[in-house]
Amino acid sequence: MDKESEKPKKFEAIKYGDVFNVSGELAAKAITPQDAAAVESAEKSVLGETQKSGMATVMKSVADLNAQRGVVGHDDTTREGGAPQIAETTVAGHRVISESIDGQLLGRFAMDK
Repeated sequence: MDKESEKPKKFEAIKYGDVFNVSGELAAKAITPQDAAAVESAEKSVLGETQKSGMATVMKSVADLNAQRGVVGHDDTTREGGAPQIAETTVAGHRVISESIDGQLLGRFAMDK
């Protein structure tokens, strides 16, 4: 075994900009377990449950991977703008849900009423 293969692998954190269409400072920040938990809590509060393919589920998977790799701690957070925002509107008989963090849209999806 050579010296190079004996070195532990160094991982970089998966960042908001790697997963979501965001820009600026948020794009360069790592997704952390506390950020994912905050979005999950907001989804449950507004929608009654976490969406199976929603932003919280995606963020939790990424945050868990970041924590397993040791690039973020379980208590870390990168949010500066307070709680995540979930807005709900109705368009043509469908609920349209928009999820934002630090003022930037993470995603939008529609649900039947």
